[in-house]
Amino acid sequence: MRKFLLELAAAAPLPELADAAVSVFLDASAPDPERIDALKAILRLEDKRLSEIVISLAGEPERWTNRLLQYAVVALFPNYINGDNLRAVLAALKPTKASLDAIKWTWPSDIKELALTRIEVADLRRMLYDLVIEDACWAKGTHHLQTTRTFLIPALAATCMKELNTGIPVQEFVTAAVAAIRFATDHEYSDERPVKSLQLALAARPSQDRAKIFWADDALMQTYRPTADNWERFYRVWQRAVVAIDAEKDRDWVLGAVENRDLDPAKRHLALHAALRATRPVACLDAAYLSALRSSVSDRPDLQADLEHFLTPCEPDPRINAWAEKDRKDRVKRERKTAKARQSWEDFQKDVLTDPEAAFADIRLKNTCWNLWMGMRRGEEFRQVGWDRGFIESHFNSDIAERLRRAMMGEWRKINPPLEHERPATERATFY
Repeated sequence: MRKFLLELAAAAPLPELADAAVSVFLDASAPDPERIDALKAILRLEDKRLSEIVISLAGEPERWTNRLLQYAVVALFPNYINGDNLRAVLAALKPTKASLDAIKWTWPSDIKELALTRIEVADLRRMLYDLVIEDACWAKGTHHLQTTRTFLIPALAATCMKELNTGIPVQEFVTAAVAAIRFATDHEYSDERPVKSLQLALAARPSQDRAKIFWADDALMQTYRPTADNWERFYRVWQRAVVAIDAEKDRDWVLGAVENRDLDPAKRHLALHAALRATRPVACLDAAYLSALRSSVSDRPDLQADLEHFLTPCEPDPRINAWAEKDRKDRVKRERKTAKARQSWEDFQKDVLTDPEAAFADIRLKNTCWNLWMGMRRGEEFRQVGWDRGFIESHFNSDIAERLRRAMMGEWRKINPPLEHERPATERATFY
């Protein structure tokens, strides 16, 4: 009943329930869903105590769960919470097994749409960047930059994208943009997601901006994984690059960096590696290109030596043939495994279609349902999808789809998931 009244207070609104809403929100023993409904009601009523609530959220983080804190950020930003209070709440969020989807998914979308001033966006970007790198380090096991606050990466990327779309010079936010891409751990399949869209937008920038992105990427990697080996230093910003080097788009600035005698020698070495490995032109223009490179490095014997060493034909390495043979064997093994799985599915398909009565008999019912369910979950493109009647009808027929539906209805009705308040406190914010 209390939950219903809170939802009613938020929808109507009902000012006479303001005190009750504030009381529930401040009650640490109340379930999170009720406290979230209470905050919705308080916002809908524009209660004058909102400022006090924000101070409590920022100053007493131990009173609030992750779920409440992240919802508060999404609901209160930017009208009621910003600056130091926002930073305090974001800093209080802890990475847990429970979802932080509101911060990772909802808030970045809000940032994209909100009408924020240039100063507000810049302040938000600096705040998010500082929080992300606060405990950043190089992970030796994964050979990757890591931070405990990966849940803030989409918001940081969305903020950089907002600055990019409003015409802010890349130089002002390039370090944060590079960090957002480098620290990202979730592979984003959609080009519309923040990190992926930011990376694509940076790749589309003109040559002078692409140069700034390259050097910012190198500087970030040197901060957390310093090395004096010029080849290693180039390789890590070349492979899995924030923005891949493009021969046509980047050749001019790369050559300019090679011949820039005022540039740091280590950076000139990086530029030379790029010029030799990433921006060389087609064969008919290569001789003139290499001649220009030799002229560009004539002031430094170490660069000359690197250039000539690269152009010297290599002795055949027997390990390369061994690696190729191993790769061939691994590929054959994968193909056999795929063929075996395909044959197993085709045999199962034939068996079910030949005698559906036997396939859905009590003794085989669970096994048949499980195989069909796993087929649906993988889907046509090996994506996790769930119930997909069209998949069953296309691989079998409508009769099999209906048999599966009825069978699974019976199985699902045997499951009696507890209500949220009936579950242990540590499991209430997770999927059952």
